[in-house]
Amino acid sequence: ASSEVVAGDVVLLGPGDRVPADVRLLESIALRTDESGLTGESTPVAKDAQAASSREEEIAERRTMAFAGTLVTAGKGRGVVVAIGSDTELGRTAQLVQEAREPRTPLQQAMRELSGWLVWVAIGFSVLVPALGALVAGRPLKEMVLVGLTLAFATIPEELPILITLVLGLGAYRLARRNAIVKWLRAAETLGSVSVVATDKTGTLTQNRMRAAVVMLDGREWSIADAASAPMRGRRLMEICVLASDAPIARAGGHAGLVGDPMDTALLAAASEIGVSADAVRRNVRVLEEHPFDDARKRMSVIVQRGENRSIALKGAPESVLSMSAAVAEGGRDVPLDAPRRAALE
Repeated sequence: ASSEVVAGDVVLLGPGDRVPADVRLLESIALRTDESGLTGESTPVAKDAQAASSREEEIAERRTMAFAGTLVTAGKGRGVVVAIGSDTELGRTAQLVQEAREPRTPLQQAMRELSGWLVWVAIGFSVLVPALGALVAGRPLKEMVLVGLTLAFATIPEELPILITLVLGLGAYRLARRNAIVKWLRAAETLGSVSVVATDKTGTLTQNRMRAAVVMLDGREWSIADAASAPMRGRRLMEICVLASDAPIARAGGHAGLVGDPMDTALLAAASEIGVSADAVRRNVRVLEEHPFDDARKRMSVIVQRGENRSIALKGAPESVLSMSAAVAEGGRDVPLDAPRRAALE
C-alpha cells in the first residue's frame, strides 16, 4: 500500500500493479506502464532500468523512472522509492491544480471594463452638474451636490447583474433543449465566446480501449461472434491468445476485470466473448518459461506444460510470427507453410 511506503524501500512491479510512489528502476524486463493519468500519453510507455537519463528530461522521457499512480501493463521490474506523497510528480501536479486560479471569462472581463467606464462617467456627472448649476444657473450649492450624487447613482445600472443572470439562464435553457446540460452559468457564457474547439481524442471522443474485431481462420476472416461457431478452431486460437498473455484478472467486489497491456486485455475479452475462460485455460497448464514482448524480438512466447505434453504459445508482429512458423492450420489439419501460403498471409 502506498501509505506504508517510505523513501528507500525496494518495490517489485508486475502487470496490474499500481505504482505506489516515484520509483528509480534497478531492474526491468520488458516493463511498460500506463502514464495517461500523469502525462496524457495514451499508449503504454516502455521502461528500461539501464537507459541513460538526466534530471533535465521531461517526465514522459524518463525511462528509468516509474511514477506514482501509473499502472504496470506488461513486464516486470524492481526499483527503489525516491519520492512519496506530495513530493511525487503526481503530487506536484495536484498541488499546481489546487493553486491555479480560474481566469476571468470574456463576459466578466467586459463587465469589468464597462464598470470602470461607468465609474468615471458617474464621477464626471457628480462634479460637472453641481459646478454648472452653482456657477452658471446660480442654484444653491447644497442642492446641486445632491442632484450630482443622484445622477451618479442613476448612471450605475444596479439591475445589470440580474439581467446578465437571466440572459445566461435563458441560454442554458436553450442548450438543455438541445440535450446539452450546463452545470455552471459561466460555462454557457464562455461557450458563447468560443470560435475554435480543440479536443483531445483518446479518452474523450474514444474510450482508450483496444478491441479485437476480426480473426483469420482457414484462410478467411471471421468476426469475433462468428468465430465462436467455427468448430474448435476459434477456441484453439483463443486458448493460444490466453496463454500468450500475462494480463492478470483483477477481482473486486465479486466482479472480475481485466488489467494490463491493452493488446492482452483485448485478446482476453475476445476469448471471453467466444466462450473461452481464461481462468480455466491457465489452470490446466503450468508455465515453465516466459519470454516477454520486446522491441527486438517483436513477439511474446510462453512454454507451457499440459500433462506430459509441452508446447509454445506465441503472439507478436505478423512478420515475426511468420518467420517462426512451419505450418498453418487449415481444415482441421496442419498444412506446411510453403512460399505461396506465406506470401498470401503476408
